[in-house]
Amino acid sequence: MNHNFTKRTLAGALAVLCVAGTVPGSVASNFFGGTAAVTAYADAEAASIPVATVREVATLEEFLTAANSAEDGDTIKLIDSFDLTGAYTIDNSNSFTVDFNGNTILYDSMGNRNEQSYLYLCNANTHITFLDSGHGGGMFAENPRVVRFIKVNKGTVEILSGNYKGGRDISRTESNDAHIYIKGGYFDLQADDSDGPFYRSGSGQYFLTGGYFTERTNLKKYIPSPADGFEYYDIEDPVYDFGIRKIGAVSIDPAAIESISDQEYTGSKITPDVKIQTAAGLLSENVDFTASYDENIEVGTATVYINGIGDFYGTITKTFRIKELPKYEIPKDLNAPYGSTLSNVILPEADNGTWSWDNSAENVGNVGVNYFTATFVPNDTEHYLIVHNVIVPVRVYHTYKKVGAVEPTCTEPGHTVFYKGSDGKYYADNKGIYELTLDDIIIPAKGHTFDDPAWTWSDFSTTAAVTAKATFKCKECRYGEIVDAKVTAKVVNPTYTADGKYVYTATVKFDGKTYTDTMEVAIPMLKLTYVPKVEPTCQKNGHISYWFDEVNNKYYADEYGIKEISKEQTVIQATGHNLGKLVWKWSDDYSSATLSSTCSNCNMVVGTTATIRSVTTEPTYTSAGKIVYTASAKLEGKIYTDTKEVIIPKLTFVAPEISYEQGENAVKLTWTEVKGAEKYAVASYVSGRWNMLAEVDDTSYVLDGLKAGNKYTVAVLANIGGKYITDFSNAVTVSPKGDVPEYPTVKAIEYNEEFHQFKVSWTRVKNAQNYGVAVYLAGRWVVVNQKIPAAITYYTSPKLKPGQTYKMVICAKVGGEWDTSALNSRAFTVTVK
Repeated sequence: MNHNFTKRTLAGALAVLCVAGTVPGSVASNFFGGTAAVTAYADAEAASIPVATVREVATLEEFLTAANSAEDGDTIKLIDSFDLTGAYTIDNSNSFTVDFNGNTILYDSMGNRNEQSYLYLCNANTHITFLDSGHGGGMFAENPRVVRFIKVNKGTVEILSGNYKGGRDISRTESNDAHIYIKGGYFDLQADDSDGPFYRSGSGQYFLTGGYFTERTNLKKYIPSPADGFEYYDIEDPVYDFGIRKIGAVSIDPAAIESISDQEYTGSKITPDVKIQTAAGLLSENVDFTASYDENIEVGTATVYINGIGDFYGTITKTFRIKELPKYEIPKDLNAPYGSTLSNVILPEADNGTWSWDNSAENVGNVGVNYFTATFVPNDTEHYLIVHNVIVPVRVYHTYKKVGAVEPTCTEPGHTVFYKGSDGKYYADNKGIYELTLDDIIIPAKGHTFDDPAWTWSDFSTTAAVTAKATFKCKECRYGEIVDAKVTAKVVNPTYTADGKYVYTATVKFDGKTYTDTMEVAIPMLKLTYVPKVEPTCQKNGHISYWFDEVNNKYYADEYGIKEISKEQTVIQATGHNLGKLVWKWSDDYSSATLSSTCSNCNMVVGTTATIRSVTTEPTYTSAGKIVYTASAKLEGKIYTDTKEVIIPKLTFVAPEISYEQGENAVKLTWTEVKGAEKYAVASYVSGRWNMLAEVDDTSYVLDGLKAGNKYTVAVLANIGGKYITDFSNAVTVSPKGDVPEYPTVKAIEYNEEFHQFKVSWTRVKNAQNYGVAVYLAGRWVVVNQKIPAAITYYTSPKLKPGQTYKMVICAKVGGEWDTSALNSRAFTVTVK
């Protein structure tokens, strides 16, 4: 069956227990006699929650009526304790809360035997949450023989807080549609009942996640461990011995609980909100903790008891004060000048307390009646509240200040007598009746009266431009102004017979008038100096004779200064050097060179450093290269060159290295690449000469059509620069796969210098019948001895001529045939000693 756990009371004291985040999405719980699993689901239709109603009841009848008619989210609040004797049924398909509010349901107060007094739930959709917003309220069995408080056939019960002192047990379940959640509260049994406080009559589901218990409840005996993820733990309490908490739950820190402000006395119970701020956020009442209040009606100190639930545990008390609202009269007839602040407005004294502005620095505002907040502090703050935000009226008015007359000056205006209002306006009276404009009160400035100026000229002895200034001063206040003059100049030029002069005129315009002043500066008569002729040399110019005006830097051909000539016209050009033999000097590495020569006129050695340019012809494998250095130098306006040549030896050729792989009647040749090679030629050595077999662009070639047992001498040539390098030093002897004849191999050659003989020994050949010795003479092989027995593997020569060299070969006779294949490759040489 799907239990609608989102139907919860919304009143301030309501516990919201089973919504998502309160009860885990899946809970595995230990039940009486076994373990079962239950899943709680959050209802997606949270928006359909109705507005809650608080129903106050004082009797059993009122309680039963309310419990059977409560709507979803309602709270039934007890305003008095009452007795319950007998069984009473609650058949309601809604979810609601029962708040004991510090009161108690007393079970079987008149009985003296085992009484079946209880509340009976029989509707699977019934969901009742029990809590106590007061302190000490709950359920109490006056008769210790009362068997139970609540009997659940179908439905759900949650206990958040309150005191439950039963006779033999607290509750009983009768089917798997019965659910009881113990989240908090205090539990005790008066009678020793080995079944514990929560009895399961055949079936039913209990979820133990909180609460405090006495040892005589036998809870641990009946239920060895609470719900999965929860644990029993010992507590320090004179009555209750242990509690249940979530594994890993956090103890509520007293420092995290905000102080509760003083509360106003109303004659009813006062339950201010409890705020607990942790690092994880603000805790939720009836989700993370429960709160119950005591002595919270009368003036004095009230107490709130805080118990952690869910992810938190621990019990903490917090106190707050309940005080009466003092009697006071709002201040009136308060006045303030415009532009002032409340600090200028004195609040009246009171017999029972003191007034103060909430913000004394606040401006009083515009003219008229304005309103501001003040605080009243009673003399007896022990029993009376401090009253904040009291609205107080203040009348704001304008003021008028007299300003005396001021005479005008040359530059500053004056004014007549007037009154200046706090509204920023001007008046002729101190009541603000006759308003004036600025034109009514301002007397204009008189202005300056100036004398003729005093003149100041710059220094005429410097080369700087001539300047002048005129200084004007006021007759009244001696105020002065200096004005820069515009200076013009007129020149009377001097001659070689008379002086000249500069005439300077300074002009200024000031205050609508023009003023001038004049200064004269003499210019001396011109003077000519005779300069005699100077002959030119190889390097230095000369000049003709002439007359020179040093002051004006002018040249004349006559002594009267009539025929003026240019400076260039006076110059006689240098003759230049007459060079002799040219001498080149090169550095050892030809990187630099100098050119010099001796002048035949002045014997001066003239030289310069040449510019070097080189051209390189790279060497090849067939020809040498060279570097040609050319020196270029300019001497006396002419360019000369000289050359030097350095020979670079031709390149050293390294023939490609050949390797081969044997095949059937074929051999694959492979060789190393030669840098710069354009192609390669494969050559074979046949009958004493080399023959080209093939030209290839790659570095491999297959020799095919070969005969097994034969050996072939081959070489690879490289073509560089269009020519083959005829280097056969890389020649190798190869043979294809197949049965290769076994040849006698020379083991040693021994020499006898005394008799000029030698002895040759060789390896034995399998199945050899005889051995033969041949020598190469006159271009052919000549048999020396072919009857050497198979057991003899050596040959001793006759006495020969010292220094003579012979080419010889050893052959074996096998199967009646002499093996004469590959004679050249098997041949060896001996030199007689």
